This record gives sequence, structure tokens and C-alpha cells, in this order.
Amino acid sequence: MREIITAAGGLVFATIDGKRRVLVIHRPRYDDWSFPKGKHDDGESDRDAALREIEEETNVLGRIVARLSDVVYTTPNDNPKRVSYFAVRAVETPKFKPNSEVDRLEWLTKKQARKRLTYDHDRKLLESVSLRRLETTGQVNLVRHAAAGDRADWKGDDRKRPLTDKGRQQAVAIADRLERRMATRVLSSPYVRCIQTGEPLAERLGLSVEEAVFLEEGSGGSGFFDYVEDRPGDELVMVSHGDVIPAIIDHLGRKGVRLFTRAPDGRLDCKKASNWILTTEHGRAVSAEYVPPPD
Repeated sequence: MREIITAAGGLVFATIDGKRRVLVIHRPRYDDWSFPKGKHDDGESDRDAALREIEEETNVLGRIVARLSDVVYTTPNDNPKRVSYFAVRAVETPKFKPNSEVDRLEWLTKKQARKRLTYDHDRKLLESVSLRRLETTGQVNLVRHAAAGDRADWKGDDRKRPLTDKGRQQAVAIADRLERRMATRVLSSPYVRCIQTGEPLAERLGLSVEEAVFLEEGSGGSGFFDYVEDRPGDELVMVSHGDVIPAIIDHLGRKGVRLFTRAPDGRLDCKKASNWILTTEHGRAVSAEYVPPPD
């Protein structure tokens, strides 16, 4: 039995001239129209491979908003192949330059793409998604501030307590983790340790850290849900405290939102420099996953 070939790719979408469109590419080697995809580099995850292949083939920088179905088919050389597909929102669309793999690309409506695509498996993938739903799918990364020493050892105003050396290293690691998500906004509690946690990421993205009182200690997150609901489809990073984030997550759990936690006992963990990833649809959270602090 032949070993299956694995690859990853993306159904890339954007709103252009007021219409939802998907990206299709023409490969001169096969004279076909399909979605951008390619094989993994050594040790590369499905997500990283998909984003890299999209950028290499089309120059488009994108943000993954959902995992789609894996597509399995047989290549013209009679080899079995499995492609892991993701729904990818186009964030930057530089001018396309033809390359050795792709000589043309087009942004088409769903109806137009259905007619243009060469393969049935690509048409079935396209039919399985709602572009309207994907357009309103976003993400909120609720980040607890990085290490800032012991509250009892700080003699001044606690709002001004800064990050320690360890905390500054953690802030950079958080930026490494979240940079590829290309957030539209970086928000923070007005406390210095929270602002400093968000600064490395904001600087890389060319953004400023926006202070938000609904993230400050003791607020209970009041105002958080209204803010998120007003920004459907946005990618948001919010830096807050060890009392605010659990309050928000607990509220979601009581509302029936799916919570995925990596704590062995299932509790709502919230260590310094950790984050909860909230997936939103139409501005409302539909799931939340805990991610431990970076190593």
C-alpha cells in the first residue's frame, strides 16, 4: 500500500466590492483551477503549512478562522493524498506576481468559483461552508499579564507595578505566539503590568495598546461582552488580570459555551502569561480554550 501524501491548504475569502469572494488559483503544470495548498515542510503543523503555502503561491497574508474538512483523493499519478483545509480570512493582498507554481489567480463569488474549479472535491469543500458565517467568525485572546513580582513586595501604587525580567521575556514569547494572528486591536487593563505585556505584540503589528476599563482589576469584565459583540469577525487581543479573566470564562460556561481546559482537574486555570482563546460568531463566543504560559 502506498504511503499517503499529506498537505495543507486554505479556502481564502474576503469581501471585495461588497461581495463575499473566494480565491482560486490556476496551476500551469496541471492546467487546473483549485485552492492554494502544498506539502508540509519538515516538522511543520497543518496550520503553519497552510498559511505558508497560501503566501508563497499567492502573496496573500491570511488569518485562519476555522478548520474545514480534510479532503482525500487520488493524484494523477495514482497516489493517495490528504489535504487539511482551513478557512482563511485574507488580511493583506499584495499585488500578485506569477511564479513557478501559479500563473493566475482570481477572486470569485461562490457561484463563479463553483463553475471555475476543476475538481469535484474542491466544489464539495466550497459547498460545505457558509461564507456569511465565516465572515463573522472572529477570535478573542484573553491574556493574563506576565510575571510582575509579588504584590506584597511592591511599595508604591499597585497600578504602576511593572513586569519583572521574567515577565518581559514572557511578553516577547506571547508576541511570538500571537503575531501570526494579525490582531486588529490590542487592548489592555490600564495597569502598567498589563500594558507592558501587550506592547511587544502591538509594536510588531504596528498598533498601539488601547486601555480599556472593563479589563482592569475588580471590574468583573463588565462591558467586555458588549465590546466584542459590536465587532463581529474581529481578531482581538486583550490583556487583563487573574480575577477578570476567570469571571468572563465562568460566565461563558454558565451560558453553555464549550470550554476546553488543559488543567487535569478541569478547573478554569489562569496562570500569568497564559491565555484563553475565545472563538466568536456574530460577536458571541461559541467556544473557549485555555492555553498555558509559553515555555
